[in-house]
Parts: sequence; C-alpha cells; structure tokens
Amino acid sequence: MRWLPFTAVTCLVVGVLWFALFFTERSWTFAERPVVAPLDKVAADPEGVFRKSLDDYGLHLVRPQTMFDILVNGRKLPPDEDDSYNPGKPGQLFAGRSIREYGVLGMPFGWSTEYGDVVYYRTDRETVYSALNAYGHDQARRANGGDVFQGTTFPFWMYLWGWLWVAGVGLAIWLWLRVQAKIREETGIL
Repeated sequence: MRWLPFTAVTCLVVGVLWFALFFTERSWTFAERPVVAPLDKVAADPEGVFRKSLDDYGLHLVRPQTMFDILVNGRKLPPDEDDSYNPGKPGQLFAGRSIREYGVLGMPFGWSTEYGDVVYYRTDRETVYSALNAYGHDQARRANGGDVFQGTTFPFWMYLWGWLWVAGVGLAIWLWLRVQAKIREETGIL
C-alpha cells in the first residue's frame, strides 16, 4: 500500500511521456517550430478572395506527422486538395497569433511571438497563414463587425504543459524518497 502513490504518479508520468512521443506533432529532440495559436473564427469569405490571397502570398506550413502516423503509414503526406476556391470546401478562416514553440520529448516548454496577429486556415496537409498589417486588421474588423484580436485569451497552457510533466517527475522522485525513508525507519537503518 505504501508504494501506491509512487506507482500511480509514475504510471501517469510514463503514460504522458508515451503519449507525447507518439501522438503529438512535436519533435523528440530539442527543437523550435513555427506554430499558429488559435484565437477566434473570422467571418466567412463569400467570394473566396481572402483565401486565394492566403494561398498565393501566405506562408504554407506543412503539418508534421505524429510518430504513430509515421510508424503506421510511413512518411506520406495527405494528398493535396484541389485548387478550387469553393467557399463550401474546408478552410474556415481563423484569427490567430504566429509564435515559435520550444519543446523536447514531444512536449512544449515555452514560446515566443514570431509574426504577431495572423489570419489562417488549416487542412489535413498544412496551415496557411499571413501576418496582418494595419490594412489587414481593418479588413478583419470590418468583416467581423469588431476586432477579433481584442478580448481573446491567448491559450498559453497549450505551449507550457511540458512543465507539468517535469513537476510529475519531481513528485514521483519525492514519493520514492519518502517510501525509502519509511522503509529505513522501520528497519532501523539510517
């Protein structure tokens, strides 16, 4: 019974590490990568003009595969979508913030701002985004009837949860030391 807390915390820490290594799109080694943090939806683009300008002039960031996908399917990318700009196709526009994420072991440990406020859309293959200047902010404000970047909360926890794993490792070590101290106390070994 004395080993139960240590065993439970250790199983949780190992489970989180296993999930992070095989089911996230992050690198196993220390790496930084460009990411678009989601903030809010942008109103529909009825003519598809904004999406077309994103396709033509935006940054095309190919989405990395998870290690599980690589082991199961090999290093294949999803097929390209056709080039039609039908507004009914996937590609809802979103407001976001362009950041650089820092991580290791498949877990994020920090971020820094890269391009600032962006408009983007995601497909299975890639994220396409473009930074907004004053004119772009004005266009987004008019399309949405207000500023989509004001009053939104940056989801910082999505880029810091690796520290919870470190805290879990520390807790597991502390629980192990506590159990060892109790064993030494019961056996009379100092």
